[in-house]
This record gives sequence, structure tokens and C-alpha cells, in this order.
Amino acid sequence: MSQNEQNKPVRSRDAQEDSLAYHLGGLQAADNFRLLARAMIAEAEDRGAAEQRRKDADKWAATQLLSASKIIEDKNANVAVLEARIAELEAERDSLRGALIECGLNASALLGSGLIL
Repeated sequence: MSQNEQNKPVRSRDAQEDSLAYHLGGLQAADNFRLLARAMIAEAEDRGAAEQRRKDADKWAATQLLSASKIIEDKNANVAVLEARIAELEAERDSLRGALIECGLNASALLGSGLIL
């Protein structure tokens, strides 16, 4: 939409009906043409409203899709962090297990040697 179209004054509904009724039938049977003009304008407004609803729905759907994508990205990042922490804990567990086994072997050796009663 150009700048001129955006700044163009908007006629009132009555003015639109008068103009359309005049162009449809001149001054003859003005009331009948006015009813026809009113119906035509209402139909055009309905089309415009339906188009705006479609645009709004498309925008909403795109926003929801982006939001869902962000949630998935965040969850994937959280899973990666948790997997890294699990690996750290497993390594620490393995290290402690090794140390515990070594302590047990040392204690067994000391008991077997008779140094510890």
C-alpha cells in the first residue's frame, strides 16, 4: 500500500452507500439501490474481515511454530547438559570404585600380614 493510499480519507458508510446507489441507478428507485449498495458494502466488509482473520491465523500459526521450535531447542540443550553431567558422575563413580577396591586390597594385605589385628 502506497503512502498516498494510506493517507487517503475514508468516506463514511452513508457516503459510500449514497455514491454506490447513485452509480447503480441514478435517482430512480433510490431506496432499492440503497439497499443493494448496503448489501454490496457489507459483503465487501465481510471479505475484508475474513481476509484479516486468515492473516491473523497465519501469523499466530507461525508464532506457535517458532515457539515450539524454541522449546525443542531448549530441551535438546538441557538433555545435552544432563548427558554431560551423567558422564562426569559415572567417571567419578568409576574412580571411587577403583579407590575402594584398592583400599580393600590394602586392608586384606595388612590383615594377612598380621600387622593389623
